[in-house]
Amino acid sequence: MDENPTVYTTMFGTSEFNLTGSLITWDITNRLDRISCPTLVCNGHEEGAQDFVVEPFIERIPKVKWVKFKKTHIPFYEDKEYYFKTIGAFLIPT
Repeated sequence: MDENPTVYTTMFGTSEFNLTGSLITWDITNRLDRISCPTLVCNGHEEGAQDFVVEPFIERIPKVKWVKFKKTHIPFYEDKEYYFKTIGAFLIPT
């Protein structure tokens, strides 16, 4: 991106925290029901992806599993054992 920020600034704007680019109106939630594979959606208690943000995914993806981590923001670092156990159980069900 340092060499050529054209795509980033066109799609996001100057920052992903303050969208001003073309992605500001991009929405495919009406197509989430087309996802046919098992899907894992994760968030945490104090994440930017709060419950209301992930709810459309939970409601519309047919084979969804929702995991809300107790540790937040970087659960793979803060609670490695639970995180990798959860991801592993999803990827390799018993």
